[in-house]
Amino acid sequence: AIGSTCGLTLTDLKGRWETYKSAYEDFVQKGDGSIVKEMIEGNCDMPGNIVNSLAKTDGDEILFVGTDKGLAILLEDKKWADIDLLVPELPKINVTGVAFLNNDLFVSSGGGIYKVKDIGNLVKKVDKEKTNDTETL
Repeated sequence: AIGSTCGLTLTDLKGRWETYKSAYEDFVQKGDGSIVKEMIEGNCDMPGNIVNSLAKTDGDEILFVGTDKGLAILLEDKKWADIDLLVPELPKINVTGVAFLNNDLFVSSGGGIYKVKDIGNLVKKVDKEKTNDTETL
């Protein structure tokens, strides 16, 4: 995984690359020469495109992405976890660092360090509940 100011890129180091970007505003020149600010559509649920930090679980099944606008969680099946559902108390902040240790996630920001206990099992539990809800509809 490679994080940059333009989003997140995943590679298998065998020539296959996947790039993820959230929606963002950019300046676009129109046909009449005017320059306007427009919203550019993204292809994922990351809160921001400036990736400051990355961490993986011990089994590589979850990737934690710290962005300038909050935390994102990419699951092994390439689905993005709903961070608001998982950790509603975690503010949408500039995440400067993430670390995974003993199934806990540490999130650093300019305002301090947050510890999310047992995040691996929490993600699996919520993902399973969402899957079960989908199946029962």
